[in-house]
Amino acid sequence: MVVQPPWRMPHAFERVSVDVPITRTPFVFTYGLTVTELWRASSLAEQRLRDRVGLPWIIDLHNEITRAAGSMAFRRSMTSLGIGKPGEPSSVRTSPPVTERVLDQAVLDELAGDASARVRKFAISELGLVMSDLDELRQGGRPSAALLPLVREFENYYGRGAHLVPTIDRLTRSKRSWGLQCETLLQRLAAELLFLYTERPAVKRCVLCDAIFITREKRANCFWTLWDGATDHELQRCAPPEVFDNWGRDETALAHRRTRKLLTERIRQEKKRAGGNDNHPRVIKAREARDDYMEANGRRRGRAQRVTASRIQVVPENGSALR
Repeated sequence: MVVQPPWRMPHAFERVSVDVPITRTPFVFTYGLTVTELWRASSLAEQRLRDRVGLPWIIDLHNEITRAAGSMAFRRSMTSLGIGKPGEPSSVRTSPPVTERVLDQAVLDELAGDASARVRKFAISELGLVMSDLDELRQGGRPSAALLPLVREFENYYGRGAHLVPTIDRLTRSKRSWGLQCETLLQRLAAELLFLYTERPAVKRCVLCDAIFITREKRANCFWTLWDGATDHELQRCAPPEVFDNWGRDETALAHRRTRKLLTERIRQEKKRAGGNDNHPRVIKAREARDDYMEANGRRRGRAQRVTASRIQVVPENGSALR
């Protein structure tokens, strides 16, 4: 039986916003490592974290690990919006109230202050060594095998309750498999870490947002794209559109420079084989190939910006997604 890692399972939530009625906000889903996003955030109220992990999951995490800390309004902020479970749509969508329900700014203020401090203290206490290990990983690095016992201990305590459900592989679009469905963010964090430190896959760093992600594809950007839960249409990528466009231009210039150097090197090699004879047929053919390329593609001044993830593709992910 094939079991998908948690980052290949859809992570769904209500995209709650301040002063926007819950009936007008999209129910979304995305894919990625929530544990590394939670660790890198300086505040639980950061927009990046809310767009990837989701406010309902973040507040549920705080309430679960602190039990009675925080104001009553903060602890009940999601249930007041009709969100009983963080990964499910609000009940307000099916039975709209007389008065529109919105998220109070005070909830975000408390989230950015004392709530962030409490969750950070918990993360450092329970996962400090593990998270430091992941945070230091660079392109191609692997999680430390020495930390597996600590991860197993965390999973044994906090990972209870997650269960297997059937799913369809989002890459092949046809291969049926299984994946873990988590009821709480703690369960998902435990599952992600167990997969990471048991399998120890080589990690990648997104060239656009620097997120850690796992894939066997030759791609340079992560999977943190927001999809509309009702239509499966793309709502937001991991970086603004202009960042994607700039990277594409840099990669095009880099590819041009590589091709030009390759063709020039081919001329040098053929000339060496011909004993320095510039008029040898192979030398002439190699020179013509370079001249034809330069005529078709033009001469470009200046050096292309250095890109750390060369020879891999930035995937736009336009269109629909498969859950």
